[in-house]
Amino acid sequence: MGANKEYIEREIPHISRLMCANWSELMQTSDVIIIANRDEEFKTALAQARPNQIIIDLVRIVDSKPANAGNYYGICW
Repeated sequence: MGANKEYIEREIPHISRLMCANWSELMQTSDVIIIANRDEEFKTALAQARPNQIIIDLVRIVDSKPANAGNYYGICW
């Protein structure tokens, strides 16, 4: 068994319960979303943001605040 897998199974065995199967599930179940990658997939996820979610954008994934993201914060750019 690899060291990383061994660590996960020993220290955070519940990690699989914290993971989401897709963007929709993530956006529906999360109160805070942190965007730290400029991949186009994150723009798609951002379009699903709820008005009460907190979105923290570390990479300026969009040029202006999305209309549906009431609590959108651009940081470090």
